[in-house]
Amino acid sequence: MNGRSLYPPLLLRGDEAVLIDYGTRGPSFEALGQEASPAQALRLTTAEGNSLQATVEARSQLPAYTLEGYTLRWIVYIPGDLPMEQHETPLPRLLPGQSATVSLRSQQENPTHIRVDVMRPIGFSALTTIWKA
Repeated sequence: MNGRSLYPPLLLRGDEAVLIDYGTRGPSFEALGQEASPAQALRLTTAEGNSLQATVEARSQLPAYTLEGYTLRWIVYIPGDLPMEQHETPLPRLLPGQSATVSLRSQQENPTHIRVDVMRPIGFSALTTIWKA
């Protein structure tokens, strides 16, 4: 075996490949992952102090299923695109169509941006949003 997959790459249209060159993620990989996610929306609003409010909404139509074992992970960046903090908190069990709001706290005074991910139980991101100062 030469390390290549036995399965050919999956192509959508032209250069909009999901996987290219036997496992390399193509430009549509992220978009397809978010379309197939059971999390429909991830909204961020500013709160007092160094915190944000994150609201996660479970999809009410296909592909809808209960979000169980999911977490919310956020990474705080400072000027120079340096990640300074990473936090993770479990999400409550969400049935299709339900939502939950979580407070995201940071010790950084002036972050440039915060990346927030809804993490699947297997460790992959289901949905990503970036808050910018």
